[in-house]
Amino acid sequence: AASTCVELDNGTSRQPILTYLHPLSSFLNMIASLCANASTVQSILSSDFLPEGLITKAMLLCAELAPQVASMNGSSSKSATLEEKTSVTDAKVVLRSISTLAFLGGSWARDWVRQSLAHSMPHLPTGPAMLYKIATFVLPRKHHALEGDCSELTSCALRLLADLLIDASVEWHVEAVNCFTSYPSFGDQSICGFAQFVSGGIHSEITLSAMSILCSLSMQVTRHAFDPKLISGGLVPPQIETIGEGVMVGFEVLSTLYSGGEMSFPLSKIQIASAHIIISSITAMLVGLKPVIYLHEDDAARNTSYSIRNDIIEALTTSTVVGKVIAFLASSPISLNLIKSKSSVKELSQVMDTVSHYRRHNASKNATYGGWSRFVTPKRASQKVREKSTHLSSHLTSDAKKGVGIGVEAYAVSEVALALLLVWYEHAEDITSSDSSQDLHHHSPFNLLLSTTPSPSQQRYANGPNDVTLNLISRFIDVDYALIGGLRSNVAIMSAQVINLCLRNTTIANGFNRDINVGSNTFLAALGGGAHLCEILQSAFHKLLDDKSVTQQLEELLVMTLAVTEMVAISVEFQPYLARGVLMGGENEESW
Repeated sequence: AASTCVELDNGTSRQPILTYLHPLSSFLNMIASLCANASTVQSILSSDFLPEGLITKAMLLCAELAPQVASMNGSSSKSATLEEKTSVTDAKVVLRSISTLAFLGGSWARDWVRQSLAHSMPHLPTGPAMLYKIATFVLPRKHHALEGDCSELTSCALRLLADLLIDASVEWHVEAVNCFTSYPSFGDQSICGFAQFVSGGIHSEITLSAMSILCSLSMQVTRHAFDPKLISGGLVPPQIETIGEGVMVGFEVLSTLYSGGEMSFPLSKIQIASAHIIISSITAMLVGLKPVIYLHEDDAARNTSYSIRNDIIEALTTSTVVGKVIAFLASSPISLNLIKSKSSVKELSQVMDTVSHYRRHNASKNATYGGWSRFVTPKRASQKVREKSTHLSSHLTSDAKKGVGIGVEAYAVSEVALALLLVWYEHAEDITSSDSSQDLHHHSPFNLLLSTTPSPSQQRYANGPNDVTLNLISRFIDVDYALIGGLRSNVAIMSAQVINLCLRNTTIANGFNRDINVGSNTFLAALGGGAHLCEILQSAFHKLLDDKSVTQQLEELLVMTLAVTEMVAISVEFQPYLARGVLMGGENEESW
């Protein structure tokens, strides 16, 4: 490796790229395999042990190899020489090894690699442009002998770019965005730079890598929009426009999960990661655009942000496919578990009816205030009642309800989908508050939440429940979820917040109309008559009163309980039938 670097520096008799690339890739692979943490990476990269300019020279060789690979992409040959195959393999090893060093080494290593990529030859690009050019050159355009290897090499180049965008400077991000600017296609049409990398669909590693870049760029929209250099150079509008076009490409990828009236839940890790990263990009873009719309000093930046925001909201509200995908992913852990455990809506209703029957019987026999008796009578008198109620309600916290058997990835996707619903509601309110002629229900996810969620199309999930999305989301609200912490706690809290926003938006849309018939039956039916929320409130109050310790899990339970209590407070004033259903546990007859 050292002698190869020296020979490349001297510029003596040029040999085939493989002659130089193979020793450098082998050495980088060895270094990456030796590293286990950030300190090891830093000590190796900063030591004399590493040949000077190793990474720079290895990347230059990959950049020189890329046009040669492009010529292979143009042919339909069913065979490839050993040299061609080995060269592409060595290039993959180089990119993967550098990605490993950047990942393990943290911010110091990423900055070191970025500086290494800043040096190039006169005819080759630097930084993000170098990685982008490698990816575009080697991206397979047709079937050929090296199609699989070229796909992996494309993914490696894009993945390295995504890794290096973490904590990068504004200049690096600007260069990266410029790479994905739309380019001319046929006639007057143009194609977004992200579009060429998503033709493989949501199951492609190339798609995942490209969308990871989009997510990193989306998360920095606000930071870049208020950068003085970008403002003075008039670069803010085109930057926002390019990222916005990437988000629209993400919508197209996401919509492939729904086809022919059936939903395909992302089963592979790549599909799940792609869905997660795309929804995260959409959410980050909406969050980042809001300060620009209301606070930016440049009219062009504000107008562009306003237009992109409206395009995203319009895509969410008018595209039935996109809406159904987001609704399904938001509630997927609940719906999939109901199906996998072979629990139908009827069976679950029977369990809930049993609990309601016991509560009615208990209310007339043992207590004056039913399930709420403990909070208005001495503890000793209702201790036995509480213990029996807790035992019976365990049927409602079975595997189907808790989500046992569903991977953490499904909850991670559900979390970001719920976050998108919350941000979506926020922007819908902004749109209608500035224009009274706009319909809040049209721009918000209200109609989506009160519609049925499609069932997965997989045979093993056949005959599953086709339930209202709001009902499925409400089942995340659970004491056990809040006490488990992590993702389950987050989805429990966010689900309560989504329902609150749904109620609040309905109130706003109705002009604070206190007619109890407005939307009452709709919400009452969507939330199962309120029995589940009543059970949750009582269980949460019991837990908060009994547990005197102060823990993170208990604090999260308190946040969830406050959100549900706020839901009841809103309902008391504007949806009294719903409030009565929650407080009475779905009872039709007032017994106390």
